[in-house]
Amino acid sequence: TGLQGLQTNSGATAPQWANSPQSLMTAAGDILYASGANTLAKLAKGSDDEILTLASGIPSWAAAASGGKIGQVLSDIGTAKISTTSTTQVTTGIAVTITPAATTSKVFLTANIGTLGQNTYPARTFFTIVGGNAATYIGDAADSAHRVSSCNCVDRADYAQVGSQINYLDSPSTTSATTYTLFYWSDIGTTVLNSASTTGGSSGNAASSLTAMEVLA
Repeated sequence: TGLQGLQTNSGATAPQWANSPQSLMTAAGDILYASGANTLAKLAKGSDDEILTLASGIPSWAAAASGGKIGQVLSDIGTAKISTTSTTQVTTGIAVTITPAATTSKVFLTANIGTLGQNTYPARTFFTIVGGNAATYIGDAADSAHRVSSCNCVDRADYAQVGSQINYLDSPSTTSATTYTLFYWSDIGTTVLNSASTTGGSSGNAASSLTAMEVLA
């Protein structure tokens, strides 16, 4: 028939008609492979964005793996100068709400505290993120100390300014909207966020942020 070719059989004892490669490829994108020794077979073209893989030793098309890709990025920024005298955690008002696409997704959280100040020396300021399972990212309970995600201590009152940062990979295991909030508090005195306690032309007013990135499984 059309597009067949004349060849010897496998035993080289007689001629036979055989399908040519052109007769097997009936559509643009078709691929030829060996389904056995000296046996041509056709793999029909796949769909856009699929990848070529092997299944039981036979070529096939499959959806590209999505692991490690960032599905979405959300961020909130606080630029206002705020302060607290609380010795237990209070909200900074900086928060993000993210709805994971799958329960297997993880959420990478990064909090950047641009600057903080204190009116007392020496004094510590503590930070943590609340939401999902992020509250588990804190230090242990030894010595009855504050359990925090990040801590900074000023070495000079009034004019001192330092920054801080938190990085944490959370596994919320949900497809429901999840809110993450940055909290802060002080061990003594007044903590000032985004500025020094005493400001002037030499001080720096900064911004703080909380970012949530969905990492697909």
